Amino acid sequence: FRATATFEKAPKGLDCNVISFSAMTLERTKALIQNFCDGAHINAHIEIIQNLKTYPEFDWQKVESYNYNWKLKSPFVK
Repeated sequence: FRATATFEKAPKGLDCNVISFSAMTLERTKALIQNFCDGAHINAHIEIIQNLKTYPEFDWQKVESYNYNWKLKSPFVK
């Protein structure tokens, strides 16, 4: 799984407004990306995709897409 967080502005200390994390499970991937948002104190649009093929082949499919509010520590709707 790969999660990508897009921010309205770059988090303090970074020169970009997008960051990605990868892990073997959906739960771990969500935990990594949400923990980053919590630590950076920043809301984000999060998209999680999964490769349905076996490496080195790829067939990326969207699993989840949501807005994350670090203060509530949960997804929210704009």
